[in-house]
Amino acid sequence: MKILNIAASAFIIFLFAAVIELPAQELKEMEYEELPAGHIILDRADRSVLIIESSIPSIIFSSNKGVIPGTFKEVEPGVWQAQVNTGVQLISIRAEGYLPISDLRHNFQPRQAWKLRVTPKKGYDQITMENRPEIILLYNPASPGERILGSIDGKVLNLDFKSGSVKLRPSAGAHTIKLNNGGLIWEQSFDLKEGERSEAEVEFTAGVGGPSVIEEPGGLIITSEPSGAIVYMNQVEQSRTELTLNTIPPGTYEIEVSMPLYLPQRKVVEVAPRSYADVHFKLVPNSGRLEITSKPSEALVYLNDNQAGTTPFKRDKYDAGKYNLRLFKPDYYEVTGEFDLEPGGRFIQEFTLNPQFGLLTVTSEPAGAKIYIDEQDAGNTPLQKKKILSGGHLMKLSSEQYSDYQERIIISDGEDAVKHIKLNPNFALLSIESTPSDARVTLSGTSDRILNTPVIDLKIAPGDYSVKIEKESYEPYVTNLMLLLGGRESIKPTLKRESGNLNVSTTPQGADVFLNDDFKCKTPYIITEIPTGSYRIKIAKKGCDVLLGEVTIRNRQTTNFIKELSSTGTDRWIKRRRMARITAFVLPGGGQFVSGQTFRGLVYLGAFAGSAALSAVNTVNHLESQDKFDEAQSAYSSAVMVDEINHYYSEMQVEIDNMKKYEEDAMMFMSAAAGVYAVQLIDAWIFGGGRKPAVRVGQYGMAPRLIPYIKTDANGAQLSLIIGL
Repeated sequence: MKILNIAASAFIIFLFAAVIELPAQELKEMEYEELPAGHIILDRADRSVLIIESSIPSIIFSSNKGVIPGTFKEVEPGVWQAQVNTGVQLISIRAEGYLPISDLRHNFQPRQAWKLRVTPKKGYDQITMENRPEIILLYNPASPGERILGSIDGKVLNLDFKSGSVKLRPSAGAHTIKLNNGGLIWEQSFDLKEGERSEAEVEFTAGVGGPSVIEEPGGLIITSEPSGAIVYMNQVEQSRTELTLNTIPPGTYEIEVSMPLYLPQRKVVEVAPRSYADVHFKLVPNSGRLEITSKPSEALVYLNDNQAGTTPFKRDKYDAGKYNLRLFKPDYYEVTGEFDLEPGGRFIQEFTLNPQFGLLTVTSEPAGAKIYIDEQDAGNTPLQKKKILSGGHLMKLSSEQYSDYQERIIISDGEDAVKHIKLNPNFALLSIESTPSDARVTLSGTSDRILNTPVIDLKIAPGDYSVKIEKESYEPYVTNLMLLLGGRESIKPTLKRESGNLNVSTTPQGADVFLNDDFKCKTPYIITEIPTGSYRIKIAKKGCDVLLGEVTIRNRQTTNFIKELSSTGTDRWIKRRRMARITAFVLPGGGQFVSGQTFRGLVYLGAFAGSAALSAVNTVNHLESQDKFDEAQSAYSSAVMVDEINHYYSEMQVEIDNMKKYEEDAMMFMSAAAGVYAVQLIDAWIFGGGRKPAVRVGQYGMAPRLIPYIKTDANGAQLSLIIGL
């Protein structure tokens, strides 16, 4: 049953924990500083070491490029070490209960270490008490009414063990603590260093003097102006003002108050039984104006070895006192100094940080070479003003088809170093230009390639090569080359066109020969050096039919074109032409009809007839206007009245204009008819008879082929094959 009750109670507590929203844990802050790393020995040049010294338990860190697996370890209590890759790394540091430190940037050098000290960030209260040691007394009272009396170095202590422990913050040095519990005694001596923490478990034993006399307690009321100051009573931290302390054992107490930006104050007060003692402090300001800037900015500011912030660091009120100043910024020399900030005074100063690096500019021939600084990729040429840490570095340039270049360079503080590197080629240059271009190039040798002309400055491995240049319809060009390292060769051949011959012969002779409408010769003739390919051929001779055909010219071959010219079609054409000319005299357009040019004949005939008809119509209209004019003139001559005279006179003028217009139109259309007649007559004279007859033959110069042939005679039908061209 008891176990069930305990389980039920635990379940209820779990439910309350699940439904009650607990306040989030307040995370503390961490800060870091760089420390000398000492000498590190590594057997690999591509690694560096990261060392972190910290009192914060369970600290972990990571890198954006990763920690080398198996190298992370705690080499001694509070000191962690890991190996990382060289180059720029972004380091993050984490610990439970603390905000992380993110993206610490550092350029790790080969076989070198970077050491950091990571500590909790101190607030104003911690800075005030930072050097005081800490004593924790552990004791669990037997009953709530148990009363413990005590003293440190003879000074009365106000003790309350309800929580199971009491924390004392005395100054560094030797101290003796005595406790009395109803005559039972516990005593222990401590020799404490600054910042040391010590714990002691209280176990009472019988005392020599017997039971102690317990007096009635008193009380203390401690106030300050301004309030909020930390109160120490006999070096034991109590709380902040305004503060009222009850059940204080009678005795003499040293009361000390401390507050940032104010001078600490101390008073001694006597606490009597059954009475309250009032203690009031009026704090005196202890601050000045602090302004620290740097060029460049964002340098870490350390005051008395405590990280205070980054430049520009400006505080209107900062604790007065003497300070050691240190400014740190990666890649710059550290600045150190001292200054005294008096109450109500000011310290304003700007510091110039001297670079611990130089700027490197690298160009190369050719451009685009890969640059390595201490085996780390630094980019490609041209490299402009890259920041490089001062000192010696190994610079290497690498480019495809060029020999690697290495140089030991020395970078001085603030130096702007400029390097121009001409890389040595590992190739020869080859240019090939052909006439005509776009020819196929086959390179056979150390590095086989197939290209097309033009080839300009081809980078190719040295060696012996056979070069073959080919283009359709051209004879191939072949040559051999020996390419030397760093040499340059150029080939510019003119390809010879493939050609053949054409033997043209006609009966009768003396005919004009045209290839693709270009006159070549008169038959008989052998035309040489004709580029290979197919051509239109035309044979023309006066009095003979035009012969049309096609010939194919093959490389280094002679094609025969031998024909007997006919005049049958030409004779018919001459008769038709004569008839067309005669008909054109008699009937406009008739010559075109005879020549078979029907459409042209209709156009000429229609134009002539239409023009003649319009001329006749205008002539008739002219005669009618003449009659009307005569009638108006006769009436005008016999008219007496003015109105009649004017009327007939107007009619006469109108008819005069009409006669003139009809006469002009009649002449115009008559001229048009005459022009049409003349044009059709000339057309019939020149083009009469139509197109001169032409005979089309097959294609000559083709590959020989077999053609089926059937012959029928008195003996019957015979099937055979003949060779056709």
